[in-house]
Amino acid sequence: MPYWYRVRPVVTRAVRWTGSNFQELTQLSPGLILRNDDGDITLETTARGELFARVGDWVVGSIYDDSALVIVSDTVFRKTHEQLNGDPV
Repeated sequence: MPYWYRVRPVVTRAVRWTGSNFQELTQLSPGLILRNDDGDITLETTARGELFARVGDWVVGSIYDDSALVIVSDTVFRKTHEQLNGDPV
């Protein structure tokens, strides 16, 4: 018989790619984020291969693993995330 489960709240770090904040993005995971000639960025992640972000997308990282990065569209991010005040850990 299937049971229902709720995902526990997870704390993440995130930066929205504006096209001009590359240095801020690299603080999430130094060496894994590359800037493309077209203004987009590429994430070199070990778990998912290459991921691509366009201006306006969010780069979301784990507070536990610097290589665990994902790309989230602005629409989805705003529906699923809320900003915390202060240091969560």
